Amino acid sequence: MTIYGEADAWLALYRSLSKQKWRNCILETTGLNRRESFLRAVLPGYKIITIKLEAKRKILYERVEKKRKRDQGGEWLYSVAYRNKHEFVRKFFKAFKTVPADIKIDTSAMKPPEVYKAALEKVELIIP
Repeated sequence: MTIYGEADAWLALYRSLSKQKWRNCILETTGLNRRESFLRAVLPGYKIITIKLEAKRKILYERVEKKRKRDQGGEWLYSVAYRNKHEFVRKFFKAFKTVPADIKIDTSAMKPPEVYKAALEKVELIIP
């Protein structure tokens, strides 16, 4: 991603959250960028909950491989330094493990509806 692409992503994020009046927003990110710390700094009075969806390395690679097949012809926009998502995950798997989170869910044996239900249950423990 170019510096302009990153700036565009920040502007799009800001506009989207502003439309939501900065409430009840869900952001998906690898956690390897600075967006979460930015939001915590500019919104100190808001409750921000970070949920980390984890999976065993083998499972993660299988999921990425399925996604690559499904998204054939799609454009990979993360960075010119990585040819595809599989290469990106392989390079940063260890770094993902160090990303802090309020809630961690091992999704290795879960289907998407189960992950959603588990996340809701854990969030309700924090925000009744």
